[in-house]
Amino acid sequence: MALRATACAEASEGPNPEEHPLLPADPEQDILWNDVEQAEPNQDGSAGELLVKECRSMAELLRDKPHCLLQYLQDHGVKCLGAFEVEDRLLLGKVAGDAILTMGGDRPDLDYERAWRRKLGVCSSKYTGWRTALRVLAYVVTIRGATYPGNEGLLHPLLTRWQAGGCSFTAFALPAVQAVIDWKWTRFCEKLLFWELFIFLYWLASYWLFILAIQGEDPALSLHQLLGTRWGQLAVAADLAGLAAMAPFLVIELRTVAAYGWSWLSWNLLSSLSIALQIVIAVRHLTRTWVEPGFLPIAMAVQCVLLLLRVQYFSRVFRPTRFASVDSIAEVLHDLKYYLLFLVLLIGGFASAFFVLFRQDQADHQEFSSLGRAFVTMVAWLAGDPNLTLAYNHSTHPVAACLLAIAYVFILGLVLLNLLVGLMTNTLNKVTENESLRLLLSKAQIIDELEATLPRCVQRFFPQLYPPYLHVFRVDPGSLDKVDLDTLWGPAPPAPAASAAAAAASQAASQVGSLAAWQPQPGLQELPRGEGGEGKQGRKGMGADGGGGVVSEQLARLEQEQHQLGEQVAELKAILLRQQREL
Repeated sequence: MALRATACAEASEGPNPEEHPLLPADPEQDILWNDVEQAEPNQDGSAGELLVKECRSMAELLRDKPHCLLQYLQDHGVKCLGAFEVEDRLLLGKVAGDAILTMGGDRPDLDYERAWRRKLGVCSSKYTGWRTALRVLAYVVTIRGATYPGNEGLLHPLLTRWQAGGCSFTAFALPAVQAVIDWKWTRFCEKLLFWELFIFLYWLASYWLFILAIQGEDPALSLHQLLGTRWGQLAVAADLAGLAAMAPFLVIELRTVAAYGWSWLSWNLLSSLSIALQIVIAVRHLTRTWVEPGFLPIAMAVQCVLLLLRVQYFSRVFRPTRFASVDSIAEVLHDLKYYLLFLVLLIGGFASAFFVLFRQDQADHQEFSSLGRAFVTMVAWLAGDPNLTLAYNHSTHPVAACLLAIAYVFILGLVLLNLLVGLMTNTLNKVTENESLRLLLSKAQIIDELEATLPRCVQRFFPQLYPPYLHVFRVDPGSLDKVDLDTLWGPAPPAPAASAAAAAASQAASQVGSLAAWQPQPGLQELPRGEGGEGKQGRKGMGADGGGGVVSEQLARLEQEQHQLGEQVAELKAILLRQQREL
């Protein structure tokens, strides 16, 4: 049975990940690594065989443990092989971002220290200020073939489950999933995405050149006549270049639909719509089938917006530009759809009221000559341009129009619109929280889409991209040096006057306590009297020289000193309190 790794448990305490470049920028990515189990120690080679037997393929897990697959991935998806020390200069410049390194292997029980030292190679920088040794941890992903594409690997079934609503995006923070994402992203997917971005920028530049060249073009010209003009030649060339740049994205869309089904289009509708519009615009322009003269300008205007929104497909996987506008808008529409519907209905109600109220004044108030114009006017008022002079200028019902306009500006412009801003702020805060986990999810989506696009022969010709086992290298957070900003200058020393007053008060209080602790004996306070004022017990206890009077004088003097010390203590306390207030 697997044992809890002491090395992994000790790694739970250390510097804040935000305070060291060798740790992940967000602690959510690192917290689950501290609970990874450790493989049993080697005993005559039997531990290696046992570890190999514990490794299972994704198909076996889907068959045997579909009811607890995520829990199995969390508890047994990664095993800690052990720990060793390396010089920090070997890690600087190599471990960053996710703060882990991954390496493929044919077996899970390799000599991890030797393998990782060979992979780290030589020093990444010539001078590092000073040198120190860091404790590092070696892990292995126990899912055999976790890096394989499609249903044989780990990412595709997990993404399909997430898209169906069967699990949360927090499942992509599991150590095994993090390791697979890091391996595929750093080996080939990041490079492919940059090539895809380059092709998209080429598409975008071609389209902008097309809309510039088409200005002033005569729709009545045939294609042959159009090619006879310089601007026509430029427009046709830009149109064809845009189609050529769009072709790889069409292939990606079709292969992704084949992998996920038509339900994939429901959450990637804007991307598919931009491809469809590009094809329609090119066909309409090249075939000169301008049946509706107003269609092409509208389609081109919509395409300008869709292409710019498509940029967030690339920006969502890079931390400095990690703000997915489309995801944010979709989240706002999902959370506030009923509130937005209520606002639209309310705006429509006020637009109808103004339309009826200015029914007799439509010649002087074109803003309310129809329901559509009245609705647009209400939206303009809500956006911060309320022209209230329309309510009483050339109006048959100026009082009613003014009251209606004031009510509209107050209810919608001041109350409901500010409430909408507050609700949208809460929704955006929900979107931006757990940003590092959403970043992992975005990377997993792009990785799976790219793998769906690649030919099947890639796995056969490049087997090094899909190793059977995946090994992980992670720096122990407890071995890192850090700066604690909270105690940078140390605690502030107490003021000298306050310290002296406190010491005097403490000394006086101790003296008062010692006096209060001393009590005279009962026999000295009450002496029995006999004839002549002195009894036998008094004479026996105090002697014949009148010792009772001397004791009474001592008691009186001690009481007086105690009273004086009490006054001094009260005075010192008052001085101390006044000095504390001044400080």
